[in-house]
Amino acid sequence: MPDSDLAIGQKPRIASVNELTFSECMEQLQEAYVAGVAATNGCLYNPLMRDAYGFDALIVQKRPSQFQELSLYVQLKCTTVVKPDTNSEFFSFRLKKREYFERLAVRRTPPKAILLVMATSPDQATWTSGDHDSLSILHACYWVSLEGLPVPDSGQPTVRVPIKNRFDAPALESILQTLDQGGDLRDGLA
Repeated sequence: MPDSDLAIGQKPRIASVNELTFSECMEQLQEAYVAGVAATNGCLYNPLMRDAYGFDALIVQKRPSQFQELSLYVQLKCTTVVKPDTNSEFFSFRLKKREYFERLAVRRTPPKAILLVMATSPDQATWTSGDHDSLSILHACYWVSLEGLPVPDSGQPTVRVPIKNRFDAPALESILQTLDQGGDLRDGLA
């Protein structure tokens, strides 16, 4: 049955290369994507070794010595359950723990924090495609800032992720410029 024919709430059938490492490989795919976006934008991608604060990495933009670097915490989530519809304004993603939402909703001084959701295929062998000139990751990440939002009572809150917020090098540059100017990431940034 094609994934598009799944009933609401039904999970797609996973076609893993190795069942024992499927979840870890989902994480690795997303880390490669985000690290690639950061590198393309001249930033460093620093995975956090301990997930004590709910964040998986810190993206840092180095600047001339007379300026402070810009940093951004990211919480990474990768899913095979959600397939964003580019004709919609947003897609819904459910966090497994309320604490993840709480950490992202905290009003913070820099570094700020965003949620990055990658929606990928349950067919692991289709995650990338390559030839002699390139390697492509065939799925995208989308970002959202939850800073200042009220935390839902739900143990597994649902987040509305804007389709316009595809995470790529121009988006990261726009996010960092907004932060540099003291702007709010929730103010209609695309």
